[in-house]
Amino acid sequence: MGGGGSAVSRRIGACDKASAERAALLTLSLGVLVSLLFLALVPLNLKIFALMGATGATAAQASAYAQVLFGGAVVLFFANLATALLRGEGDARRAMYAMVLGGLLNVGLDPLFIYTFGLGVVGAAWATLASLFCSALLLCFWLFLRPSTYLRLSLRKLRWDSALVWEILAVGVPAALAQLSMALAMLAVNGILLRVGGERAVAIFATGWRVVTLGTIPTNGMATGVTAVTVAAFGAQNAGKLRTAYLYAIRLGVLIQLGIASFVALAAPALGLLFTYSPGSLGLWEDLVAFLRWMCLFPPTVPLGMHTSAMFNGAKMGGRALLLTFLRTVVLQALGG
Repeated sequence: MGGGGSAVSRRIGACDKASAERAALLTLSLGVLVSLLFLALVPLNLKIFALMGATGATAAQASAYAQVLFGGAVVLFFANLATALLRGEGDARRAMYAMVLGGLLNVGLDPLFIYTFGLGVVGAAWATLASLFCSALLLCFWLFLRPSTYLRLSLRKLRWDSALVWEILAVGVPAALAQLSMALAMLAVNGILLRVGGERAVAIFATGWRVVTLGTIPTNGMATGVTAVTVAAFGAQNAGKLRTAYLYAIRLGVLIQLGIASFVALAAPALGLLFTYSPGSLGLWEDLVAFLRWMCLFPPTVPLGMHTSAMFNGAKMGGRALLLTFLRTVVLQALGG
């Protein structure tokens, strides 16, 4: 995903529109091919959830949910790749519109599939897939049919370019491995907590981490912008603009995260109560508040790693971005824990 968007931005920065369109088409084609490989995971997903500690009805429901999404991986991949390409050409507004449409549809379709159709947990997966399909249709209209976007894609323009494919994969594969390392790190941390503190520790961590993840959403959004801007500057051979964009994003990101961390520290009792108001979970409140206050040290450091990785991806240094993420998640977070 990141490899295609960065390849497009580099060529736009170099004022090579034809090559940018070819990079976009190759990215979508590679995404479809990779999504087909996910179909092989459908019969394995029950074992995957068993390895994560899920058993019985929980594992069965998680497996059924995953089967629907893995089966519709083509839609999922296309929607995510298309929004990345729009951001890569600087059209973040349309990418946002598509994501908002999918989110609102998901909220509306969830009750319909879960309760009206009586599908339960599997219904939530079908609602997600249906909303993504609608977003994908809108993105397809913008990219292939409507001439108002900068990139005007047509399958007639699709040409195999080994050098371009390698450039996309050189950034995309390390980025995918970085995401995998984060998932594996979370799996390792959950395993450690389960052995040390049991289900109580896992529940506190999972709930607290959800709050922390919400707090880092602005940094995630800025990282996308960092990649797009630094890639364009790199393509235009403008080192000064690249440096300015990167350092500005770091400063602004740290300031925003300091504000969010301060809010979480002050509002930790109220935030903890939002997740522990039921009689069965009220006993977790005190430990959850303590967790949130300790974790306030974490958000201000997030822009340093995330925006640096985004800049490395923009500058065709996906290996360095992967190494940075691996050190942070696997070495320091999982093994250090």
